[in-house]
Amino acid sequence: VAVRFKPGEYRIRETFALAAADSGTEQAPVVYRAEKKGTAVFRGGARISGFAPVTDAGVLARLPAESRGKVVQCDLKAQGVTDFGEIRARGFGVAGDTIPTLELYADGVPLTPARWPNEGFVRIARLVEPGSRSPRKPSVFEYVDDRPARWLQAKDAQLFGYFRWLWADGTVRVASIDPAAKRITTVEPYAYGGGGMDNGQGIRYYAFNLLEEIDRPGEWHLDRASGLLYLYPPADPARTVFEIPLLPTPMVRLEGVSHVRFEGLDFDLGRHDAVVLKGCTRCLLAGCTIRRFAGGGVAIDGGT
Repeated sequence: VAVRFKPGEYRIRETFALAAADSGTEQAPVVYRAEKKGTAVFRGGARISGFAPVTDAGVLARLPAESRGKVVQCDLKAQGVTDFGEIRARGFGVAGDTIPTLELYADGVPLTPARWPNEGFVRIARLVEPGSRSPRKPSVFEYVDDRPARWLQAKDAQLFGYFRWLWADGTVRVASIDPAAKRITTVEPYAYGGGGMDNGQGIRYYAFNLLEEIDRPGEWHLDRASGLLYLYPPADPARTVFEIPLLPTPMVRLEGVSHVRFEGLDFDLGRHDAVVLKGCTRCLLAGCTIRRFAGGGVAIDGGT
């Protein structure tokens, strides 16, 4: 059996799932192929548009002075996008599968969620409380630069960095910032290794998901409550194609399948993995292109 796809763009809204009953045989495999290699594109996202200058006085006040008048916004809810996912803890010691992640692309290039500093990491001044799971105590540290004092209105500021060992990255959410004491307290304790934060190797981090840090072209921030996406455009928005992934699950999933082939197909845009094969036998991906997935490209779990 050969399923042939004509040239075009095919919007994928749910996982294409195959089970054992969808298998072929050694003499007669089931083949899914493009009529012409690379012309059948399966896309798990959408183009967004409608960017306009920011006029809200409250938002303008939170933006860095150097980017006021340059940042634009668009309403994702008005364009039918209502599932924004969530920013969850990730890194070493975080249990669970791939975390579905919303990203933003401009002419195919991934843009940067607004962060500080723009490059590299900063150190802490002093570790006040390492934090622990039992008894539950959040992590607390003193910061060096005065920049965090700008983030007091941020609802979901995040820190990415190395909070114990320099080979074990992780993220933590900011619960509160005390500009007088220059202290940051996390929502949950950093707990990889069971001992909380440790400054023995030199904690280093950067902050992200901050409207207050959109200060250079290509940085963006999504207000998940209002659905407004704020962007310092890297180029003229009217001449740029902006896209976001929507599909929160793998685009293709095969479980217990044998003798199935995918040939010359283009899988593009997703918040999860592209192709997952679990316990499969003699399945083949040939001449396919996989790009712009927030998870993995091809995940193989068992099988031969």
